[in-house]
Amino acid sequence: MNKLSIFFTLLILSTTGWAFFTDKEMIIHSKSIMDAGTHDRVTEWTQTFEQELSPLIRTHGGELQLVIDWNSSRANAEARRQEDKYLVIIYSGLLSHPELDRNMLNLILCHEVGHHLGGQPTASRHGWSSAEGQADYYSTLECIKELSLENKESLPHTFEKLAQFYAKVNVGSYPLPKLSLKDPTQVPRTYFGHPTPQCRLDTMLAGFNNEPRPFCWYKED
Repeated sequence: MNKLSIFFTLLILSTTGWAFFTDKEMIIHSKSIMDAGTHDRVTEWTQTFEQELSPLIRTHGGELQLVIDWNSSRANAEARRQEDKYLVIIYSGLLSHPELDRNMLNLILCHEVGHHLGGQPTASRHGWSSAEGQADYYSTLECIKELSLENKESLPHTFEKLAQFYAKVNVGSYPLPKLSLKDPTQVPRTYFGHPTPQCRLDTMLAGFNNEPRPFCWYKED
C-alpha cells in the first residue's frame, strides 16, 4: 500500500477536514523520535485496516485511501473527501504516542471512516461529513465490527482507554471518563462539535451495543 507514505497527496486537497481530536490537541511527538520498530508496526496496522475496510467503502461508491503524514508532530487524524477518494489522514504525532495501541488506532480510523459513511446528522445541511458524535457512533455500530479482531467482547475497555486518551491529549480540563459513569447532559438540540470525553465514551458504548444515540449530544427533531 504505497499510498500510505505519499505525503504530497495532502497538497492537492481542498475540501474541509474533520478531525478526531479538536483543534486544540497538543503537539507531542515528531518523526525524529519515532523508532524504526514503531514505524513498521503502525504501518502494518494501517495497511491491514485499509485492506479490511476497502470493500465496505467500495459498496458506497468510494475508494478508501489512508495517508500518513510522517512529517507532522500533530497528535491527530482527519477525514477528507476528494471526488470518489475517501481519505483518512493520520499524523505522525498520533502514531508515535506511547499510549496508542492497535485497537485504539482502529477506533480512531473507524471514527474517520464514520465521517464518510455515518450518515445523518451531518455537520452541515448539504455536507458529506457526519457530525462528530455520529462518527463516534458509527465507529462502533458498524466499522469496528468489520475488522478481524480478537476478543471483541473486551472492546468496551478500549473505548474507555481511548476516551481517557482523548481527555488527556486535548488541551482543556476534562475528568477522565469511565465505563461506570454516564454523561447526564441532555442537549436541547443536536450538537455537531466534539462532545465531552464521557459523552464520546457513552456514544461508543451505545453503538457497540446497538442502543440509541445518547442525549448528551443527540436530539431527535
